Amino acid sequence: MVNPIDALGQGTRLMVKEPAIVLTEKETAVFKVIMDTIHHFQLNTVPRAAGGWVRDKLLGKESDDIDIAVDDMSGETFAYKVKDFLATTSPNASCSSVGVVRANPDQSKHLETATLRVLDISLDVNNLRTETYTQDSRIPVVALGTPQEDASRRDFTINALFYNLRTASVEDFTGKGLDDLRAGIIRTPLEPTITFQDDPLRILRAVRFSTRLGFRLDDGIVKAASDPNIYGLLLTKVSRERWGVEVHKMLVRRPTSLDSLEMLASLGIINVLTTVGDSARFDEPDEVPKDQGPIVQALVHRLREVESDHPLTDDQHFALTLAILTSGVYGLHVREKPTKPPRCACYGVLRHGLKLPNAEAERASAISEVASRLSKASQDELDNPVFVGHFMRYLKDDWVVAVCLAECLAPVSERQRFVDCRQKALQSGLVGCWNWRAPVNGASLAKDFGMPRGEGLSVLLEKQVDRLLSNCSMVVKDEQEFRSWLQTEVDEWVAANPEAVARANKGGKAKKAKK
Repeated sequence: MVNPIDALGQGTRLMVKEPAIVLTEKETAVFKVIMDTIHHFQLNTVPRAAGGWVRDKLLGKESDDIDIAVDDMSGETFAYKVKDFLATTSPNASCSSVGVVRANPDQSKHLETATLRVLDISLDVNNLRTETYTQDSRIPVVALGTPQEDASRRDFTINALFYNLRTASVEDFTGKGLDDLRAGIIRTPLEPTITFQDDPLRILRAVRFSTRLGFRLDDGIVKAASDPNIYGLLLTKVSRERWGVEVHKMLVRRPTSLDSLEMLASLGIINVLTTVGDSARFDEPDEVPKDQGPIVQALVHRLREVESDHPLTDDQHFALTLAILTSGVYGLHVREKPTKPPRCACYGVLRHGLKLPNAEAERASAISEVASRLSKASQDELDNPVFVGHFMRYLKDDWVVAVCLAECLAPVSERQRFVDCRQKALQSGLVGCWNWRAPVNGASLAKDFGMPRGEGLSVLLEKQVDRLLSNCSMVVKDEQEFRSWLQTEVDEWVAANPEAVARANKGGKAKKAKK
């Protein structure tokens, strides 16, 4: 099958008739509903599919989400007309209620969007827009615009293409979108600084589209991306939640996640992403590297070399990329409140700087901390099943991620140590040790071994687990020998901790007195 974009002629064009976009049955049905709505209400509206759907269709990709732009009313008004038309003419047709995402100009979200689902396809409906700025404000006045005005204000030329539902044709009002799509270029319709000032988040979107599509960034974008003024606007005009959404989209996709990390590092954007915002503070602000790009680039380069030795699931690979994203602040700490203990800086950046879910921040933070410790471990430690078992119990299935990252962090001459460590752990019987429990529980320790209740119980429970780890087995092969060993451990602890024993005995008498 010929890619639709390959069949387009050379040179700048406004409209392309054939070959153009081949619609699926669902798309044909949804577009018919839209056109029938216009005819039913006798409207002069020219509806256009816009943005990513047009781009992806021309690249031979499918999408269930379609942006619709209308030229003579708000998106909300048109969405309700579609819903009313279906309710009147086809009451059994699949159509959701209309939702509205309000504009938030303070955070560079200028466009109000109506959402609905028609025949199992999600539609985002907007009006064509134009923007004007007053002399004393960076917040634009948004009004109905022409297709040319709307296209010029979109993020990139390849996302500024329209599919006119009335003429069933592709429209390229920037005059560059089709050529850039064919040539594989991410370019802004206006000067990059203007486009990024409108919405600084577009810097991150440029990276995402470049790596996802395998397109190169236009030189103007590369230059603008290093402008400190644009970084300042990213910090002040765009919510950190929106940063996090873009970073998540970049890093959750394999194999392009590593390309995204490299590009964020090479452009210097990584230094903005690894700030923590106003909800936390670095304990050691003077130790935060001014340029973290080389650190991240070096780790990505190493990971490309070693990742074949460490098979990871997509989910684990995502956690690893989050850990690498924050590698420039390893060893540093953030404090959420003056009265709270400091947290690993990796956690602070992901949770407070990018507003990622707590579970994702905790996971990547734990991986980075264990990997940092492992990378500095002696050979005796790596050969010790108790040492290895402890971090496996802490990370559970993610222990393999930490070993992979540790190999990246270690000097080249020491990488084989971590390949060997992984293999030994897999072959030794330690996998699953995070589910192991002490053979003798706390109640039995007190009743059968004379262990005082209180603070010492957890110590003896942990000693039992260490014994299992040292034998690389959750099964006690010689129960009599194990009980003899355990009694000795209890007696030694009691002898070494008379004050703790006294506290435990005192607490026990107090409980009896209450009864």
